[in-house]
Amino acid sequence: MAQGIFYTRSTKGLPKDIITWHEKAPYRIFIHSREDLLGTRKTISISIEIVGKKPLPLSEEEKSARLRLAVIASDRDENVLNSAAIRSIAIGKIIEEHSQLVALDLQKTRNYEKQNVSLVSEIKSLSVKNIIPFQLDSVEEMKKIGGTSGDAILVAKIYTLIAASGPSKVTKRTADLLQVDVETVRTAIRIARRNNWLTTAGHGKSGGILTKEGEQAFIKLNGPYRLQKIYGIGSRKGAN
Repeated sequence: MAQGIFYTRSTKGLPKDIITWHEKAPYRIFIHSREDLLGTRKTISISIEIVGKKPLPLSEEEKSARLRLAVIASDRDENVLNSAAIRSIAIGKIIEEHSQLVALDLQKTRNYEKQNVSLVSEIKSLSVKNIIPFQLDSVEEMKKIGGTSGDAILVAKIYTLIAASGPSKVTKRTADLLQVDVETVRTAIRIARRNNWLTTAGHGKSGGILTKEGEQAFIKLNGPYRLQKIYGIGSRKGAN
């Protein structure tokens, strides 16, 4: 396994920030450690990238970029980044949240509101709070309202965002996200498909996307505002 070390040159021995890299095909792992005032070296960050079975050599440009990031990384917390800490992180859930945020932002950019673009920075940044619990109609209420159920189309929309991150247990993952029972999600999906709001991924398969009619119903029933409220993002009610 190829591996190496790099850091910014110093006239007084090793600097505070050191990065090592380790290749374990198809991955390249980077570990950044920092020396504290007592001379103890503490792991600050670990990152993993896919490089394939025959990776290209680590470039000087990437080394430089990683070192610049390492210098500004915070180490104020007393917690330690070790194997036990890493095992406690739900990586799969974080990747799913990444997919949901990407899909949500793309949807917001395309459909929700005309944005004034500022050229002050090349970076678009958005901070999102934790998922906010939202009071949905009961199964009986959804069935009674049917084709005018804003909750049914809202759940269907979130279902499609979650399905985009992977086809496994989409209904349960949607229910977990919304903090409702699985039957509520199933009812919403049945109503959405009955109203031609949601496509199917095939017999017995999870997933699907909103149809043109589904997207129209989502906007008409104030879905954008409610979706952004669930994700903790500010939005004008009724914005189109």
